[in-house]
Amino acid sequence: EELEQCRRILKSKPVPLPKDHHRRRSEISERVKQGSFRVMCEVVRDLSAYGWNRALNDVDATLLAKVRTSICREWSAAAKISMEQANHEVETLLQAGRRSHQS
Repeated sequence: EELEQCRRILKSKPVPLPKDHHRRRSEISERVKQGSFRVMCEVVRDLSAYGWNRALNDVDATLLAKVRTSICREWSAAAKISMEQANHEVETLLQAGRRSHQS
């Protein structure tokens, strides 16, 4: 059930992140501290979308990779699939969201 909710989150419209890197880092850090799977999926969705419009700086790119690896690890365990399959599903969902919410 939680995986289904996260599938919807990854395909949903991203929340715009602040352009100022200090504010963005602070906002994302606060969200990551919550640590829930759902919030981590939102962070992956929002940072991925931010990266579609402009190149991510090193800190954002590293954070995205770390959080994405974390959700793929949980996804893999919950769905009893490989990390590669989990990563593929996450990417597919993000791309579906990108196509449906492009402005």
